[in-house]
Amino acid sequence: MPQIAVVSNNIKEHQELSSLFKKEGIECINISEATAKNIDLLSNISPEIIMLDLELKGTDGIEVCHQLKNEKKISSFVILLSNKPEEYIQLEAFKVGADDYLVKAVNHRVLIKKLKAILRRFIGPKEPFLGLLSYKEIRVDTETHEVYRNKDRFYLPKKDFEILVLFLTSPNITYTREEIYQRVWNSQDHFNARIIDVHIRKIREKLGAYLIETVKGVGYKLAP
Repeated sequence: MPQIAVVSNNIKEHQELSSLFKKEGIECINISEATAKNIDLLSNISPEIIMLDLELKGTDGIEVCHQLKNEKKISSFVILLSNKPEEYIQLEAFKVGADDYLVKAVNHRVLIKKLKAILRRFIGPKEPFLGLLSYKEIRVDTETHEVYRNKDRFYLPKKDFEILVLFLTSPNITYTREEIYQRVWNSQDHFNARIIDVHIRKIREKLGAYLIETVKGVGYKLAP
């Protein structure tokens, strides 16, 4: 079950979001105070998404976002929630690493659509999918790390294998190089687009050039 942490002093907001997420099969972690202990907790749990209220007791969401993104180096998708639409505040939020900024009150249907898109495209599952994946003549056993093309068996290097699994589990999604790096390396540090190109080339050399399609100006996707 995907996890979304909500950091807010507003009890009513916690209750509404908890109820909303539960209906969608999303676990909601409610945190009412941005204490050092709770920030460490968020870092250890590393939920897929963290929603931070801008106005928090003793601090603010921008400062907490800075601690999480720049000091704790978490990979969670961080959204700032605020009553303030001013541009300079939003710019400050993005400067410290916020991934999105939403002005209240957010329509719940729109919010769920947005969060599901984030979970599907940018964050994904915490653990690899287990079992057998298949695409045309390609079969992948995620438990044994064996890859088959028809009757031929291959063993791919770890990162090549994880990139292949990413595409097979999201066949309709086009990923930028940075998104692939974030998903597979679970980090945004030391990103180099050339690294992704090299891994894609190696996968193509072993399994077929047709397998992964280049989307000009965007990135890569599983070929239709």
